[in-house]
Amino acid sequence: MGLESVCGLMLGTRLGFLERCMSDRAATLAAAVKAHFRAQRDSYYGAPLWKFAPTTIYKTFVKSEETIHTIVSELMEEAKSRARASANDDGMQEIFLKILSNPELDMRDKKAAVIDFITAGIETLANSLVFLLYLLSSRPDWQQKIRSELPSCGELRIEDLSSAPSVKAAVNEAFRVLPTVPFLARLLETSMTIEGYTIPEGTFVLAHTVTACRQEENFWRANEYLPERWIDVREPHAASLVAPFGRGKRMCPGKRFVELELHLILAKILQQWRVEFDGEIDVQFDFLLSPKSPVSIRLVEW
Repeated sequence: MGLESVCGLMLGTRLGFLERCMSDRAATLAAAVKAHFRAQRDSYYGAPLWKFAPTTIYKTFVKSEETIHTIVSELMEEAKSRARASANDDGMQEIFLKILSNPELDMRDKKAAVIDFITAGIETLANSLVFLLYLLSSRPDWQQKIRSELPSCGELRIEDLSSAPSVKAAVNEAFRVLPTVPFLARLLETSMTIEGYTIPEGTFVLAHTVTACRQEENFWRANEYLPERWIDVREPHAASLVAPFGRGKRMCPGKRFVELELHLILAKILQQWRVEFDGEIDVQFDFLLSPKSPVSIRLVEW
C-alpha cells in the first residue's frame, strides 16, 4: 500500500503493488527497499568492518541501492515520456513535474529526491497503519466515537476529516505508543554535556523518543492507548516528544502525506466496519519498527 501510494504521488502512475499478481518489477522494488532498511539497521551494530572491507552488509546495501536506483530511473523516464505525450495533467503528475522542472537541480538530484520519498514512504505508511488498527482494536468505544463523527455513507471530504477530531487523536496516540520510527537520529554539530557526560562534536546520537513517551513523568497513564488525551489534555502531556517524522530541518518531507493517508484510510474503514484483533502483536526492529509476522486484523460490518 505504501509503495503504491507513494509511486502514484511521485511518479503519477500506479504500479500494481496491490494486485493479486504483482509485476516482477514491483516485487523487486519492494524487496530492495526492505533489504535496504535491514542492511542499514545491521550496519549500526558491532564492529563497523564494512567501512574497511566489502562485507555482506555492505554488499547487500550496495545491491539494494543499485536496484532501487535502476528501477526508479526507469519509472522516471517512463513518466517523462507520458508527460510529453499527454497534454492533460490528471493531477497525479503534478509533484513529479514540479521536480523535473526545477532548474536548480540536476537529474541526479531529482532522482535522489524521488528515491528518498519512495524508500521513506513504503515502510512508514504500511507499518503505521497496522499499528494504528491493532491499537484501536482494543478501543471499540473510540471506534464508535469516530464513526459517529463521520457521514454514514458516501465519499469523504477534507471537511469531514476536519470535523472528526477523534480520527486525528487516534492517529496521534498510535504515534506515541507504537511509532514506526522510534527515535531521532542526529550527528552533533557541536560538543555538548548532558548530566556530566561530554559528547564530542560529530558523534552519532539516537534519541529514543518512544522510551520517553512511555514514561509517566511525560504522559499520564503512559503505557495505555488513550486517544482522548489529545482532546481532553491532562498533565503531564509532553506532546513535543511525539516526533515520528523527526524535528527541524531534517523533518520527513512526507509527513503531511502519511498523516492524511492514515486519517483517510481509518475514516473510510470505520465508516463501514469495526476493527478486531486477538492477542498481542510481535514487533521487530528493521531500522524501523515493523510487525514480526503477518498480522490478521478482522474487519466486522457494523
